[in-house]
Amino acid sequence: PAKKSRMVAKQGLWYLLPFYLTWIFPVVTEITELVTANYYDPMVILVSFFLPFQGFLNFIIYMRPRFIKYRKQHQSWSIFYIIYRTLRKSLCCFAEDQDDMFISGVSGTTSASRVSAQDRDSVVAEYNRRNTMDANEQIVAPRRPSVVKFD
Repeated sequence: PAKKSRMVAKQGLWYLLPFYLTWIFPVVTEITELVTANYYDPMVILVSFFLPFQGFLNFIIYMRPRFIKYRKQHQSWSIFYIIYRTLRKSLCCFAEDQDDMFISGVSGTTSASRVSAQDRDSVVAEYNRRNTMDANEQIVAPRRPSVVKFD
């Protein structure tokens, strides 16, 4: 628990970096305007660039834990491939391999269940069994469509 708390605190502190980096220019611009009653074009350009850039920097920090996880698990991968995998997983919102596969609602619970590739067929069979007709032609748990397909 203490290690996890430190990791969460450290990740939260990383979000301060883009905040201070992006808001230093608007603050300096406002102070300069109050003192001199003039706007300086270079400062306005810096504000116009860095203020929207905060979202991109926050996204980079948001991806940081996944990047670190991939780097620890796959030390033989190049740094560029790890960045590619992190971006693909963060932007595309779909499971690419066995490490990232999530299936929800198949175990009878409402939370997502992490499933390995070996268990996938049994999970799908159980899901289909629960959502199709049994031997007596009675519907068993008709909560979802009767077929699950993995592409």
